[in-house]
Amino acid sequence: MSRNRIQYSRAFSGTWHYLDSPVGDITGHWFTDGYDQCYDEPGPGDNAPFSVESLRYSGGRIFSNSTNSNYFNDRACGWIRSNNAAAKTHVFNSYPPDGDLAVQLMKRTNPSRPYVDWVANLAQMKLMPKLLKDEVGELLSLKHNARDFLNYEFNIRPTLDDLRKLFDFQNQTERRIRELTRMRDKGIKRTISLFERGGEELIHGVVFESLGVLASGSLRKSTNMIIKGHARWNPEFGLQPSDQQIMLQARSAVLGVTADLSTLWQALPWSWLIDWFTNVGDYLAANRNICNATCSGLRLMHHGLTRTQSTNDLFVSPGYTMTPVQATYETKDRVIATPTLEAQFPILSGEQLGILGSIGVLSRH
Repeated sequence: MSRNRIQYSRAFSGTWHYLDSPVGDITGHWFTDGYDQCYDEPGPGDNAPFSVESLRYSGGRIFSNSTNSNYFNDRACGWIRSNNAAAKTHVFNSYPPDGDLAVQLMKRTNPSRPYVDWVANLAQMKLMPKLLKDEVGELLSLKHNARDFLNYEFNIRPTLDDLRKLFDFQNQTERRIRELTRMRDKGIKRTISLFERGGEELIHGVVFESLGVLASGSLRKSTNMIIKGHARWNPEFGLQPSDQQIMLQARSAVLGVTADLSTLWQALPWSWLIDWFTNVGDYLAANRNICNATCSGLRLMHHGLTRTQSTNDLFVSPGYTMTPVQATYETKDRVIATPTLEAQFPILSGEQLGILGSIGVLSRH
């Protein structure tokens, strides 16, 4: 059964005095200047969904000399007293879909993840003779340069990277053995960072107070969004592999010694291009299972923090002063994650554009 709890905070509004009015002081009052809200699902175990939200307003206090017709004493401006909704949003709400983030989470925490995907690279190297064909007589041609660039990107560089990683093979194998042993004995719980982004927005023409005094200016909002993922891995079907079996699994996983769907996908022509616009390759890699492991408890944690503050261009009627307006809005949640296939339309990097350009040159010759 879910529950929803909320707690409000209050502040005193200060006073507003008409010197020429028989009414005298307008007595201050208490107003809501923020809240804390929590939604969760209590019950046995841990890792259940929950969300928290917090909002706080501060500053925006108006003061004036007693000679003014309107006398303000620590008076909270209208923008603060009304809990203006402009503070209760993040600068942006656009980040990778949860389904794709869940795929990345599984892929990066999978005990079967390769350190050197040697089998896949060997399968891709079958293209090398074709790319090296007709080298003689084209040393200075555009076609030759395009072919060499593709040869480097898809054959030479991956091979050199894997050869470099092989020097650390023993260390990586020992680390993977420890990881698989821990999975056998008590399971693996891993939390990793998946996404982080900051953003800023400037809001002009904000009226903070208009009754008795004019206070206006601009607001600067800055947001930082962090998304982390949590995954749990356990032996499949409750298997208890021996130390020898764990060692063999660790070696196979580190070297990517398998011919599963992920390997076959990487060997297919143009699969790399499809992976620029979808997460098919990542999805297959996430489900690679050399080590007989099963994943459960996939969760995503979103943490957004937005600070809103008035800028230095603040205008206040002569004879009055106002302290800077400030607001802090924070959200946190933990949600159940399900890996899904996703399509995307990314902004291509210079390297990717170079690959497409080289393919275009070869296709015209």
